[in-house]
Amino acid sequence: MCKVSNKALVRIEGADYAVPQTWARLDAKAYIGVEEITVACKGTEIILPKQVPGSRYIRYRNYLPELARKPQAVRQVAPNLVTELGEPFPQLWEMLSSVYGGREAGRVLSRILGAVLEHGEEEVKEALRKSLAVGKIDLLALAKKLQDSSITLEIDLPENLQQFEIEKAKAKDYDWMLAGGKL
Repeated sequence: MCKVSNKALVRIEGADYAVPQTWARLDAKAYIGVEEITVACKGTEIILPKQVPGSRYIRYRNYLPELARKPQAVRQVAPNLVTELGEPFPQLWEMLSSVYGGREAGRVLSRILGAVLEHGEEEVKEALRKSLAVGKIDLLALAKKLQDSSITLEIDLPENLQQFEIEKAKAKDYDWMLAGGKL
């Protein structure tokens, strides 16, 4: 029996292992093998590679709910997180970082992680692949693809503004639109 910390970590044989965030502060059972450790809690089991004492094994996927709310934390763990999530996330992070810089890129990725939680990883990955295929991330198109069919986002753009194309903007400029704002 082992106790899961409030940061969703368990210490087994001197090494720390990240477990799902929903297990925080609960009791878990650990089954220790030669190369793997199985941790069981709340009727679910996860298998982790055994680590040497004093080391940590972190799966950032376990922290998606927290990361979706904390852009600064996303920025700090982004290289490992996007690698763990797999394509197209590394390509997305590279594009966001080069266009917006690390701070704003963390904010955007944090919101996209929220979409992963709300709509599912595969659906978000597919939407991102389509956006990246044309060499840009259109957050409005991404939101439109992911939004529930019962919710519609309508923007009444005055005719005299329809001739303008915005080539570059900050992602936070679109937050109000994603929230259903109107011009």
